[in-house]
Amino acid sequence: MSKALLKAGCSIAALILTAGTAFAQDAPQENQSVRDRAAAAVAQGGFGIGSFVAFPRLEASATSTDNVFASEFDEVDDTLYVVATNLRIQSQWSRH
Repeated sequence: MSKALLKAGCSIAALILTAGTAFAQDAPQENQSVRDRAAAAVAQGGFGIGSFVAFPRLEASATSTDNVFASEFDEVDDTLYVVATNLRIQSQWSRH
């Protein structure tokens, strides 16, 4: 029972940690300063680095199997945990 509860808890935690919001890239409005654009990007979950905005992401997942080695005898179960990081940096320049 505790192993099934652990698997369910890990699955729920992975769903919560990986749930995110997709953001579309908005075109800058006319006469909008870089400072104002960076503030809008920060509101979407990023943070400013000069004239760039960084969007960090952390993903976690878990999966389990009851027969790791695919053997008919002496089955061994195991759980695999994966943590992945991602950093997207977006320029706030109007021209590149």
